[in-house]
Amino acid sequence: MFLRPLVLALLLANLGYFAYSQGWLESSMGGDSAQREPDRLAKQVNADAIDIKTAPPGPPANACTLKKSEQWVVYMGPYATGALADKKKEELKRMGIAAKNIAQASRPIGLSLGQFDREALAQTALKTFAGKGVKTASVRLWGTTTMPCPTP
Repeated sequence: MFLRPLVLALLLANLGYFAYSQGWLESSMGGDSAQREPDRLAKQVNADAIDIKTAPPGPPANACTLKKSEQWVVYMGPYATGALADKKKEELKRMGIAAKNIAQASRPIGLSLGQFDREALAQTALKTFAGKGVKTASVRLWGTTTMPCPTP
């Protein structure tokens, strides 16, 4: 009972919107038909005198390129406590491998066996450590920084 009037109201609203969007109601609503697209194009003055130029591909000539710097580590951890990390560090020292404590919020208490600016160098170091008996180390991207543009 309630649904029939609702469907009828929606149908009338859609028909009204369609008539409005087609411009059929402009004269009765006081609209300006001169603002419709065909009329606006006809009113353009010297439209062919406009020369549109596109920018060449790539960055603008006066823009500098920001340099991204990455820091890769051969990482062991995380360890639950500092004592466990120190114990592992002593074990590595006996193997002839220097390690230092490192930590981040996402990786608490870990050991770094080396820091590198390229992943390939870190992977090579990992293979060297594996040859010395290290089994649980992995290569991790520790952080990235963006170098600012030099001042002129």
